[in-house]
Amino acid sequence: MPVLNQNLFSESESDIQEPYPFEVVSADGIVGSCTTFSTRAKISSEIFKQSQTDDEMLRIVFVASQVEREKAALGDNYDPKLIEKLSPMQWCILERIARSRKLGEVTIGKMSLKVTKENAMKLHYHRKVMLKLGLITKQSYTTKSVGQNHNGLLFHIPRFYNLRQNKVQLIIELIVKVLKERPHCMAPADEIIQLIKNDFVNYKRTFQYPEFSRIIERDKTVLYSERKSYHILSKA
Repeated sequence: MPVLNQNLFSESESDIQEPYPFEVVSADGIVGSCTTFSTRAKISSEIFKQSQTDDEMLRIVFVASQVEREKAALGDNYDPKLIEKLSPMQWCILERIARSRKLGEVTIGKMSLKVTKENAMKLHYHRKVMLKLGLITKQSYTTKSVGQNHNGLLFHIPRFYNLRQNKVQLIIELIVKVLKERPHCMAPADEIIQLIKNDFVNYKRTFQYPEFSRIIERDKTVLYSERKSYHILSKA
């Protein structure tokens, strides 16, 4: 029996400063999130060359053009007409998800889409638009904070999609694999339980998981030659 690693992510207990404070900007064809946009000034190459002190250099910010940022986020799917379908808030959320690359952006925790300060209903609508357009992917996500597990959602842009599975999902995947190797995709329930309980103390949770009922049929009864009844699990 292979050891199943639980993909459970812990929330840091220390206060971590948000590296990308969220503030929607939409002005003169420029859309994005930036808290210092109104205080920035465009400088010429000559002024840049004259900047010699460390303080002056630290105050200089390089920003890609709007089109280049759109191409970086959408990659091969770049289409100006597609961008037009997004509101400034939706674009800022998409750009934040793209920036996270394979780590992805979550809906729960200190550093998550909560930084948008949008309520859950509005965030759901924004994500729904981007999911429909195929701009982002969605999967379930579990994080541990102060000893408690919290379920949320994890988002990536398609080219950085990275499958994350919690332990229950990994066990369901293992059960399906075992059932596929059996005649008629069936096996006695006690055999399946014995297979997983040594590696998963709370294995009963697996049978209560909605995805389990959707994929695997249980509590069938068949009669063997001994005329005894057995509960089995079969791949639905």
